Amino acid sequence: MRTRFVEGKMRITKTTVSLKAIMFACVAPLAIGGFAPAVSAQSAPPAETEDGEGDDDNVITVTGSRLDATGFTAPTPVTTFDAEDLTQAGTPTVAEFLSTIPAFVNNESPQNTGINSSGNANASVNLRNLGAGRTLVLVNGRRHVPTGTSGTVNTSLIPSSMIGQIEVVTGGASAAWGSDAVSGVVNILYRTDVDGLELDGQVGISQRGDNEEYRLSATYGAPIGDRGRFMIAAEYYKTEGITAQRDRDWGRDELQIIPNTANTGENDGIPRNLLASNVRTANSSLNGVILNPNTLAPFQTGPLANLQFAPGVGTQPFNRGTNTSFLWTIGGDGTNFSQDTDLIIPNSRKALFAVFEHEITDDIEFYFEGSYTQAEAESGVVQNFNFAPGGVVGVVPIRIDNAFLPASVRAAMVTQGITQFSLGRVNNDMGFINSTTRNVTTRFVGGLRGDLDQNWNWDFYYQYGENSFQNELENNRITANFFEAADAIVDPGSGNIVCRSGNPACVPLNLFGFGSPSAEAIDYVHATTRQLSDRSQEVAALTIRGDLLQLPAGAVKTAFGGEYRSESTDFRNDELGKRNEVFLLTGGDLAGSYKVKEAFAEVLVPILADKPFFDLLELNGAVRYTDYTTIGDLVTWKVGGSWRPFEDLRLRATYSSDIRAPNLAELFTAQALVFNNVGVDPCSALGRAGSPAIDANCTAEGVPPTVPNGGTITTPIGGNPDLQEESAKTLTAGFVYSPSWAPRVNLSFDYFDIKLADAIGTLPLARILEGCYEDGNQALCDAITRGPDSSIQSVNLTALNIASRRISGVDGELSVRVPGDAVFGGAAGDFNFRVIGSYLFRDETSTDGIVVIEGAGGADQPKLRMNLDLGYTADNWGITSRVNFIGSSKFDVNFDVEDLDLNDVNSETYVNLSAFYDVAMGDRELRLYGGINNLFDNDPARTVDRDFQNAYATVPGLHDVIGRRFFVGARVSF
Repeated sequence: MRTRFVEGKMRITKTTVSLKAIMFACVAPLAIGGFAPAVSAQSAPPAETEDGEGDDDNVITVTGSRLDATGFTAPTPVTTFDAEDLTQAGTPTVAEFLSTIPAFVNNESPQNTGINSSGNANASVNLRNLGAGRTLVLVNGRRHVPTGTSGTVNTSLIPSSMIGQIEVVTGGASAAWGSDAVSGVVNILYRTDVDGLELDGQVGISQRGDNEEYRLSATYGAPIGDRGRFMIAAEYYKTEGITAQRDRDWGRDELQIIPNTANTGENDGIPRNLLASNVRTANSSLNGVILNPNTLAPFQTGPLANLQFAPGVGTQPFNRGTNTSFLWTIGGDGTNFSQDTDLIIPNSRKALFAVFEHEITDDIEFYFEGSYTQAEAESGVVQNFNFAPGGVVGVVPIRIDNAFLPASVRAAMVTQGITQFSLGRVNNDMGFINSTTRNVTTRFVGGLRGDLDQNWNWDFYYQYGENSFQNELENNRITANFFEAADAIVDPGSGNIVCRSGNPACVPLNLFGFGSPSAEAIDYVHATTRQLSDRSQEVAALTIRGDLLQLPAGAVKTAFGGEYRSESTDFRNDELGKRNEVFLLTGGDLAGSYKVKEAFAEVLVPILADKPFFDLLELNGAVRYTDYTTIGDLVTWKVGGSWRPFEDLRLRATYSSDIRAPNLAELFTAQALVFNNVGVDPCSALGRAGSPAIDANCTAEGVPPTVPNGGTITTPIGGNPDLQEESAKTLTAGFVYSPSWAPRVNLSFDYFDIKLADAIGTLPLARILEGCYEDGNQALCDAITRGPDSSIQSVNLTALNIASRRISGVDGELSVRVPGDAVFGGAAGDFNFRVIGSYLFRDETSTDGIVVIEGAGGADQPKLRMNLDLGYTADNWGITSRVNFIGSSKFDVNFDVEDLDLNDVNSETYVNLSAFYDVAMGDRELRLYGGINNLFDNDPARTVDRDFQNAYATVPGLHDVIGRRFFVGARVSF
């Protein structure tokens, strides 16, 4: 049995608008008439994947390699999606579209970045759940400037109207593309097919009248003389979002994991934790709860027992609920945070794009790409609160001479025999901390490419990109001012209410009862703070590729070249934030840079061809030398092979050594403080009950069982300039079956095994506490700081090369295209069927090489996920259905009946429908399209994320949180 302690951070919000009148007429035919032809549905044929030879004999460059290949013969699995896939999905970003693909887990998007201090509606991709930083994002085969200090790319900044194709490489590709390609590569290819003017507009809305979306784009392409061509595009997108989880029935569950006070110890058949609904704070309310300063819990005896203040004046009883622990309780008058959590952050973006190509000579071409994107988001981050043992969120000490204290409470204090109590309060009446972010990215690429002869070509380019990010927090509480203003007295000379400090600028703050703080006092204890971040990237690269020599089995293909890259970041925090004087966004400035010089080579050698049982046998190898100014030099490599024993079947395998260099944030981020919740202190009487190991380790650390039972603490986070690279060994092996007797059928099946060492990160607070007190790991114990009363004051969460991880499983894909007349005589179109699935065998993490934590089958990493596309496409109309299946899981696969009462998470299936209809308009082309996502309005699986930072009643990076929604659009070409 593995026991874990629940932890977390907090976050909250508000806002909404309406578009129902516009949408009703548009979606009524879809919802009522069953896809009438005027608004019918679109389904492009399943995109050809790397697994299908198809009929295309053109030479292309495969993303998993730098070699030219015919018919996708590289040994690394690649799956592709085209622009029509995005259109029929009705999703606004690449990350949101890919989140339904089984290999992607917990992509960050505006529907799951709601609970953070930046509220920036980021949209990053995460292959294999190894983290967005281990998935390399390319645009047209080139790195994109990172859109934040963490080095990831916000894919929402890439205009969706310009996307022609998305290639997904599932396997290590560092030898081909460099650092970060540990779990794979996502290559976003821009369109090149626009000739003339194309206008595209789309609107969407949920069945409940929220999450209104608008997208409008214009694209124009034309030739310039006989040797040139240009294309320009502009796009605008906006969503009003869903700004409170309470707007969904399932979101009002107030679901959370809390300690079970009935637990008596190990092996008693009573779970240590409960997955409970209607969970609230046990020692605070919107009015303010009177707490015993020694226990930070409501008084249990005397005239102050279970008492809170009342709105306006006086007091009223405080209902503590049931199963009450130090911090949480079921029911009662406490506060719940999760209902105000953003489901979709309101956000918008504007994008401009231009491309120009010109043939200088018959053998040399100049090309240019330029893009500008501005994205904005607004989010209520959190209300400030006070119910912890100390620090920024510590309870408020109230003395008996406080000027605002009701006389009845002062008299009760005298009877109770105390001169001071603590106040536990959630300060909704002072307003939420509101975040407004602005993210601007510019990127320019200029290059030359050409042919050396018929078998050799070259490509040289220079790229420069900048990202500027601003986060403005309105109503950010100033800690010192807050506690100063709360300590108000009556001036004996003037009789006026003043601050005890004597500071003439201080405005006294009344905290007794909801609505009591004055506007002037609220202004004094709050400020607007800002963070600014500038990120730049320069890349210069040369690639030469061609046929090295001719063997009996075919040409030996090679590619080689070099790349130089420079990245820098400059992060500036507000002065109040630098001095850790505010509620959120604390920490110092960050400035750092690195330079990288790389040389690479790759070769594809045909060994046998056209022999019995060896229709084709090829070997592939790649190597890359990299020299970082931060971590020094290193080498990555890849070996692979492809064997086609006969025409229909191809076996393939690769084994690679991959790396991820520490990014600028991990290296240079200054120390900052964030909040975490210790649900149960493992050394408290409840935490050590029935566990001899915990009892012995706590005693060895000098912590008595009388320690307070958990609470909210501050945890320092920050960078580490001594970090080294992460390293990984990746094996993929599988087959592709494309039967000659059924030329439109393609089947692939691949096994993957990734072993990651020296992973950079910060351990979860729960794992540090567990590792110290249950496993006796002294290094983890050293990260914990306790106060004079032995309560946990702080836990160091700075970045370290601390973990190893192994993840393995299988991916499968089947695509079938059947002519319509084979099913219905005379039918002109095609029936299309495509299924993509992934099954996990393991996802093991260890921080000490001894204790292994299993993640496969957990709530955020179910073992089985599948996608099924089924559609019909005729000459001028089409309809398709996409079914997204998420398998059942456990909240934590390491838990047993002693750990949690309800550990099972149900499977869920979401069905989407879309359609298109082409209208003949002479020389113009008009396409009408629309769809219904989550057709049956299924609720997400009920669970909670382990990290309280994501205070949802589900896992939003995996499940649909919007419900049934509609979209319609039109695209016209001139």
